[in-house]
Amino acid sequence: MPFTLRNLKEDLENFGSRFDDAPDLEFRMATQALELEKSGMSYQRVPPGYRFPYGHTHHRQEEVYVVLRGSGRGRTAGSSPAPCRMVSVVHRVTGIGGVFIRARDAEALRRWYSEHLGITIDGDSGAQFTWTRGGSTVFSIFAASSPYFGRPDQPCMINFRVDDLAGMLAQLRAAGVEVIDETADAEYGKFGWAVDPEGNRFELWQPPSGA
Repeated sequence: MPFTLRNLKEDLENFGSRFDDAPDLEFRMATQALELEKSGMSYQRVPPGYRFPYGHTHHRQEEVYVVLRGSGRGRTAGSSPAPCRMVSVVHRVTGIGGVFIRARDAEALRRWYSEHLGITIDGDSGAQFTWTRGGSTVFSIFAASSPYFGRPDQPCMINFRVDDLAGMLAQLRAAGVEVIDETADAEYGKFGWAVDPEGNRFELWQPPSGA
């Protein structure tokens, strides 16, 4: 779907100087720049204590003001001024950008993951996995008493996706890697576990076919 992208503060002309007695007013109109046909949009930065000397009326449209910083008052025809205040915005993360673990011998552990799991790790820069369309990453918090991570003092566990869980577990066993005997088969995939040379248990996950 085609769309028009504009930075309201940087790409649009400032018409603020056209208003009376408001040298610091910013007024940037985006209606034409965004090619809007049935709506309008503008960016305004109103200096402290300034009051627009006139208003306007719409017969069919409504106006929405989003306060990004500060506060003020506004009014509609026949009403008293009403306060306009900024509402706190809850910012949120959009996904997992990386997983970082400590190691007593970082270089040796990097070689181990490269040899046994095929993960080529470039120093502190790590290894990058290409995002899979439609895939997802789980972030979960377990109780401190949970046995899911293995030893009680292990604070976290990494889950690796694999195409063939049985084949991977057999490969690790053949190389002398500690592999947990238990496996799990659920509607959202098959799971197995193994332990790296520094005692970190990790999970191997084979998603269902087509996932």
